[in-house]
Amino acid sequence: MSVDVMVLSAHPDDAELACSGTIKNLTNEGKTVVFVECTRGELGTRGTPELREREAAEAAAILGVHERECLEMPDGHIAHTDENIRRIIRSIRHWRPRLMLIPPPFERHPDHEAVHKLARPAAFLAGLTKIETTWEGAPQEPHRPHRMLCFQQQYDFPRDPDIYVDITTTFEDKMRSIKAFSSQF
Repeated sequence: MSVDVMVLSAHPDDAELACSGTIKNLTNEGKTVVFVECTRGELGTRGTPELREREAAEAAAILGVHERECLEMPDGHIAHTDENIRRIIRSIRHWRPRLMLIPPPFERHPDHEAVHKLARPAAFLAGLTKIETTWEGAPQEPHRPHRMLCFQQQYDFPRDPDIYVDITTTFEDKMRSIKAFSSQF
């Protein structure tokens, strides 16, 4: 499958908090967007992974997100390992995105930073033919996203953003997607 945008995040609700207005802009334009979450958010203080899964599905529907995938990494312990890089490579090769949106290199939550550090090599390595991966038992073809941008959740980022997106027309949808996570907010 080939999608326009793959949003890679550490937890359910990260994409909604950081860039859901932009995502809704994209889906309104007819772009295909998928969410790939590294964890189920099982260490969250409120709610359960099962409840967060239902909330994430509701938020994705509000935003017009095509599909969601969880890579089943342990919440709070996203390690920089070859296996975790390969999980992301398999996902990139499966979805074949033109654009990846990922967390920034500096963030309040260490899992967000860990996902950034995994995404960078995974996006490059996914394009190499000598890296072999399978999806549901079938060999995958190499694929490298054309562009990768960071979304910003915490506002004490050590530099100003390079791109601002006008979400005036999708701001209410952004807020509805965030409120879908009623166990968290």
